[in-house]
Amino acid sequence: MPTILLALAGCSTGRAAAPAASAAAAAAPSATASSPASSPSPSGQADAAVFKLGTVQPFNRDGTKARRNVLAYRQPTAASAPRPGSPGTEWASADVLVCLDAIGPDDDYIYVNRSPWSLVYADGTVAAPSSVTYQQFDAPEYPITDRTLKVGRCIRGWITFTAPAGQRATMVEYQSVIKREAVFDWAIV
Repeated sequence: MPTILLALAGCSTGRAAAPAASAAAAAAPSATASSPASSPSPSGQADAAVFKLGTVQPFNRDGTKARRNVLAYRQPTAASAPRPGSPGTEWASADVLVCLDAIGPDDDYIYVNRSPWSLVYADGTVAAPSSVTYQQFDAPEYPITDRTLKVGRCIRGWITFTAPAGQRATMVEYQSVIKREAVFDWAIV
């Protein structure tokens, strides 16, 4: 059967991939959420609301049902890692969780990765995930490359970003590569 590429989460390292958490782990207090600030439509779309950290955002398209969440944010982070290559920058990290609850009839699994995630700043600038990794980055990290996620499984890990030093992001954003899916934002407080 063919598989679909649904970029939902991830992070980077050259080390062994982060272990997948069980679906039960998604129900643990640190992985569950309060009520969302807005409700997604049946197509997986959300309105323009910004959600609190810890608010689960469901995805439902063509029989594939998944959940994504931003659980925590740290800045600065990885103080003992080599400094980012750009002057006036520091490391920042977001802890994300993605679970696959059901898969459409034409697929067995999905792929997840870090590419849809970014940091958004009050002035409109955006920071993408770091293109390098160091063992001092928050762990577990997700691999840079696609990772298979099977039904009933979750993947959780830290995404590290190169961020402007002393300037805190206002949101962690998920922007799917799927054109019909909405953008989701979690407020950083």
